[in-house]
Amino acid sequence: MKKKILEQNAAYHHQVEALLNALASTSDAVLNQKPADGGWSAIQVLHHLIVSEELSLRYVQKKLGFEPTLEKAGLAEWLRARTLWFYLNIPIKFKAPPMVGREHLPDFATLADTKARWMDIRQKWAAYIGQMPSDMAEKAVYRHPLAGRLSWSGMLTFFRCHFERHLKQIRRTLRHIATGNPLLNMNKLTLLLFLLLPAALQAQVEPDKNDLAPCGTVSHIDDWLKKYLTAPHAFPESTDTLWTGLQIHLLANDNGTGRFGPDRMLDAFHRLNEDFGPSGIRFYFKNDWNLINNSAWFQHDSLVQGIAMMFANNVPDVLNTYFVVKAAGNCAYNLPYAGVATTHSCTGPNDHTWTHEIGHALSIQHPFIGWEGKIYIIGNPTPDTLTYDYTHFHSTPDTIVPAPLDTALVEYVDGSNCGIAADRICDTGPDYLSYRWACNAQGLSNVQQKDPAGATFYSDGTLFMSYSTDNCQNRFSAQQTQIMRAKLLTDKAAWLAPQAPAPVVTAASQLLSPINNTPAPTMGAQLRWASVPGATHYLVQVSKVSSYSAKDFEAIVTDTFALTGMLTPNWATTGVFGRSISVPSGRTRPRTAGFWPLR
Repeated sequence: MKKKILEQNAAYHHQVEALLNALASTSDAVLNQKPADGGWSAIQVLHHLIVSEELSLRYVQKKLGFEPTLEKAGLAEWLRARTLWFYLNIPIKFKAPPMVGREHLPDFATLADTKARWMDIRQKWAAYIGQMPSDMAEKAVYRHPLAGRLSWSGMLTFFRCHFERHLKQIRRTLRHIATGNPLLNMNKLTLLLFLLLPAALQAQVEPDKNDLAPCGTVSHIDDWLKKYLTAPHAFPESTDTLWTGLQIHLLANDNGTGRFGPDRMLDAFHRLNEDFGPSGIRFYFKNDWNLINNSAWFQHDSLVQGIAMMFANNVPDVLNTYFVVKAAGNCAYNLPYAGVATTHSCTGPNDHTWTHEIGHALSIQHPFIGWEGKIYIIGNPTPDTLTYDYTHFHSTPDTIVPAPLDTALVEYVDGSNCGIAADRICDTGPDYLSYRWACNAQGLSNVQQKDPAGATFYSDGTLFMSYSTDNCQNRFSAQQTQIMRAKLLTDKAAWLAPQAPAPVVTAASQLLSPINNTPAPTMGAQLRWASVPGATHYLVQVSKVSSYSAKDFEAIVTDTFALTGMLTPNWATTGVFGRSISVPSGRTRPRTAGFWPLR
């Protein structure tokens, strides 16, 4: 029970940190500005939450300081917690209790001081819960002024619900301020808070990649691929670059939290185009990203939910990709008749999962067809055939029930049956490993396998369609490339642009303002840069560090300027960096940089 309480507190702590980090790009002047109706400023809302936590800790410390006899939390405490949850989630404004009301809130405070105070009480809570005796974990120790006695878990649920209620207030307040300030509304400027705040406030920690299955797609040889393999020479060929349109769907929880951030999205997109570079296939964003708030889809546990998500949101004549935090227990999967779903944990600048799934979308399969869900054991005789179930993975959705079964021939080392076995591609070689595995310096598996005839071999980990770790993978085979290009030129021709949608951006933008080594502004900064041929959107970042591990400002804009708002006086300890990125092509990551001296 104590472990659950510690995890609950850590999850809430993550929400608090994420909010403070997201607000870091907003000036103290804006955060301290009150709405026209005389309500609290964003900073005052933060301090209201802080005071609530401080008073709660004092109460618990005092209560337990007398070694009281406490009742074990039961149904009554659970009902009180549910009542409090309902109270905090109804859209009715209530007056705050006097001890956490306006008179206890500052008229002005910096975000830096606010963060320091909140992190102090958060650390005290973590330490106090950590040293709590385990036999106290199930006691009804906390008394809420409205709901009454609550358990430890009920108290932390109150903290979270209270936080989420006031998060909405912060967003309303800042939106009102932006709407009333024409300077903040110039020429389609998208401010970080409204674009990225939901992405930063993740209500849950993203699952570890190693806890997820590498791929949920069950390979099978579909009708199109059978026709191609029978007569590949009958299919059209082209030496042109095949520009393939993507529709990006960025999912979030019902309250907008957890969404994949644009910088991570663009890094993954860059990786995707790098991986497909030798194939002559390039991807572009055909439409603006689609933002969807739906917790059930964002954290779906079954393929049936994923199917419903795609059927409800798919855009025609484009390759639809959904970015979620849970994808039915997998890193990702591809539904041939719907689209690709991939998780945040498995989508990054050095991750090839998205590449793998788009390979499936273009009809290339695992080299180990039939072994999905099975473990190869070298001491056992290797069978000649494997039966597998590919429910949900037909080319069309109308044959899901009853569950279809198919039989795959096991591929021999000598290649004698390569055209009819496994993935039916002869330049990929046999592979029986259907779990994530590491390769050696030659890119081969460390596990030796034996084919049905007794010939030994090691799997090729350089192939994107294998289950080797990301550091091993670097290529599609020549035949795989031919299949993908033929698929796009025929069955998926609707995904192709008739011509390159935009020139590939290779030049860095020239930063026009501020001029290097000029004094840092005291009332906010306006960044201006020269337009880049082919760029329709720009990702602009301001950071003290060139790694961008912490950002003072971030926004996607369509113009050649961005307003950062007020920055702290000594913010430019290292410099300001701005990155300009072409969203349609996004193949390169040119950067322009400028520096302000330390004030």
